[in-house]
Amino acid sequence: MGENGGSLRPRRRSPRNPFTGLAATRVSCANCGYTTPIRHHTFDNVSLTVPQTVSNSY
Repeated sequence: MGENGGSLRPRRRSPRNPFTGLAATRVSCANCGYTTPIRHHTFDNVSLTVPQTVSNSY
C-alpha cells in the first residue's frame, strides 16, 4: 500500500514507435580512399518502395 493508503502501480511506459531509430553513415572516395568520420543521426520514419504491379506466378 502507498503512503496515503492507495496501492502502488508500476508506471506504464508508452509504446515505442517501431519506425524510429539511429542510423550511421560514412562516405568514402573511390579515387583517393579518403573516408569521412561516421555520422549518427536519428530518424522517425521509414520509406518503402511499393511495386506498381503485382506478378501472379502460380
